[in-house]
Amino acid sequence: MSRLPLIYRKNYNINFNYLQKINPDLHENLNRNTEDPPFEIAQDGSPTMKTHGIYLESKYNPERHALRLVNNEANSDAAVIFLGSGLGYHINAFLQKRVLHQGVLHQGVYRCVLIEKDPDIFKAALYIIKPQFFPRILPVIGEEPDKAFKKIGFLLRRKLSIVKHPQGIGLSRKYYHSIEQWIRKRIEEQIASLITENGMQRLWLKNILKNVRRRDGEYSGTIKCTGLFKGPVVLIASGPFLEDIIEDIKQLSKNLPLFALLPSLPYLIKHGIKPDLIITTDAGFGNQYRFVQGVKIPLFTTYSAAPAVLKNWLGTIFLFSHGLPLEQNLETVRRWSIGIPMQGTSSAVMILIARIMGFTKIYLGGFDFAYRGMKDHHEGAGFDSYYAASASRFKNCHTAVFKGFRKDSLISVKTGSGEMIYSSYKLLLYSDWLDDEVAAEDVYRLNDGVSMKNIKTATIGSLNTFSSKNKSVFCKKIQEAEECRIPADVIQDDFMRIKSRLDKTGDLSGANSIDGLYRMFYGKIPEGKERAEMREDIIFAVDSFHKSYRYRQS
Repeated sequence: MSRLPLIYRKNYNINFNYLQKINPDLHENLNRNTEDPPFEIAQDGSPTMKTHGIYLESKYNPERHALRLVNNEANSDAAVIFLGSGLGYHINAFLQKRVLHQGVLHQGVYRCVLIEKDPDIFKAALYIIKPQFFPRILPVIGEEPDKAFKKIGFLLRRKLSIVKHPQGIGLSRKYYHSIEQWIRKRIEEQIASLITENGMQRLWLKNILKNVRRRDGEYSGTIKCTGLFKGPVVLIASGPFLEDIIEDIKQLSKNLPLFALLPSLPYLIKHGIKPDLIITTDAGFGNQYRFVQGVKIPLFTTYSAAPAVLKNWLGTIFLFSHGLPLEQNLETVRRWSIGIPMQGTSSAVMILIARIMGFTKIYLGGFDFAYRGMKDHHEGAGFDSYYAASASRFKNCHTAVFKGFRKDSLISVKTGSGEMIYSSYKLLLYSDWLDDEVAAEDVYRLNDGVSMKNIKTATIGSLNTFSSKNKSVFCKKIQEAEECRIPADVIQDDFMRIKSRLDKTGDLSGANSIDGLYRMFYGKIPEGKERAEMREDIIFAVDSFHKSYRYRQS
């Protein structure tokens, strides 16, 4: 250390003092080791270091080597995750490129996260990382993967680069591999979610504007269902392995409350099972073919669900919210509805609903996320035969969607019992989300399907001990909850508030009018070319609403 140039000692003192302000625990941990890092001087006079028999940086010119490492990285990415600190030369090089490209670093918000498993290596990097760059970096040091995940999740909705330090990663390959796989998986899920949002927001908006026209107390609120129930509940999704236990489900439904997703309803009714509650969040055209005419069952749904279902449903309709921007502008939703974020799949939403309602044991049937032969739903390839028999029943856009589902790549996977079956990329995303984000000690599976690590399997026989009292208590309380009707005047006020806002826009020629509508419908106003495209969306929304209004007047 005697030969270490003074500038590196100055870097360390400034960075170490700053670390004490932002992370006192990490500062104290590093301070316990009073030994100086075992630096060597490279051929160009810069510090390098050898650990576990490996040089972390070049023995000749660490800075030039670092430039080559980050040379192909994007300069304009909104965020970066550094995996492995090395001695920090590549961090300096990357952030210096960003300064040159953008002119200034973003202030007041972390745009960079540094993940390093070895605190001693990070301590050595504090000598090299330039103090003007360090405040832009969030250090995640010596954390187990599960704790590291929680600290970096805030970055994953942004455009993102991962910059890996090869020598540093080589010292703990398993650790960094698990971090990288988690990041990539979360990004895939975010992309899937954003694709859904971008592809569906027009339909959601159109559905909300159509559904809000209903009045006269035809909707019930869900807010009073919070914590209303206790004990066990059976949830039925639409996977084909449900066919193995359908007779057992028939027996269980006599003693336990049973909730089902809408696509499962025809199959259950066919086998003499009447669910106690139906749940749907689907906005698309298929739902109008998926319910049984004349069956009066309570329905949990959203304003953004398919209008054909809400219009024709005979049972009580309970509204909950996904927190979509226009929903948040409706008093109907804010005051009377529970909020459940979108989960990518309605089956995960159903579990969250059951928890919010107070159920303490949740048993899953048909949560398979897999095909069985050609089946991905009950008795077919996802749709009823009269629905999928001919593309002539579809409009062109519907046919495209149908073909898109059929093109989803098949993947060979194992069931919980070790059987090889087929799933798809999309289904496995849903399965992993359920397993990683929704599963807990209160959830049990009743039939086979894609293998899951966090959801236990319960035997049907263990559930036969429940008495019919569980069912009768639920039926009584849900009838009481049905009386929690949203007042007709609240729905009317929401409707007229939207109409008044749209009437004021006139021909939509004013920028302020369009901006105000965009905030109302979609939330934050976008920038760049997206801003130029929003006029078309606004005109579409206004036209949809006025068509709905004329329909209502007639």
